[in-house]
Amino acid sequence: MDSPESGPMPRVVVADGGSESLDDACEGLKADGFHVEHVQGLPALLTAVRGVPSDVVIVGMGLPGGGAMAACPALREFTDAYVIVAATRLDEVSTVLVLSVGADEVVGPGTSGREMAARARAMLRRPRGVPEDGGPYEVGGLAIDPGGRSAWVGAQLLDLTPTEFALLSALAQAFPSVVERGRLVERVWGPGWMPDDHTLDVHISNLRRKLVAAGGEIGVVTRRGVGFRLAADG
Repeated sequence: MDSPESGPMPRVVVADGGSESLDDACEGLKADGFHVEHVQGLPALLTAVRGVPSDVVIVGMGLPGGGAMAACPALREFTDAYVIVAATRLDEVSTVLVLSVGADEVVGPGTSGREMAARARAMLRRPRGVPEDGGPYEVGGLAIDPGGRSAWVGAQLLDLTPTEFALLSALAQAFPSVVERGRLVERVWGPGWMPDDHTLDVHISNLRRKLVAAGGEIGVVTRRGVGFRLAADG
């Protein structure tokens, strides 16, 4: 069975447990054409995602076994699936923390199954920043492979989340120009999508930190009030 968008049925693993329930999210995802595996607890989540390649993972903030703060970095060790965290409350501190350990997006309590499916579907439509020839390319000392969704500084592979890679690709394609905040959001999250400001800023901060740690000559520069660019003085 194919999805409503006439492609292979994407796979999503939903993990909750304890006092949390993401049953509504599961129903919304199934209705939208996703293949859903619903598990409880961190060990079951890691087993499910290791067992079969997944497109999206949805994790309850209070997941038994360590919560989202343990689940996100554990997932990032072996999968580049998009990770959405379903928060029990939506505040800046918890959002920043979860994004910092590898989540791609955080949604608040009461998010309907229909909205969760829309968010997951939007992630799968994100532009990949593939150049016209579709092959690897270099920008300012960075080597970027769109097909493999990977990037290197010299011989060092950058450990990027899917969102960080999409941001890097968008900035690299515009190099050395500034990409306005709204345009960057549109390129990475899709048209009409409105993540809050600190979601973009946290992902940019994480990307900047990883570029610096790799010791490359290029980094992300903020043009205050406008946007971001890649530059050798990053």
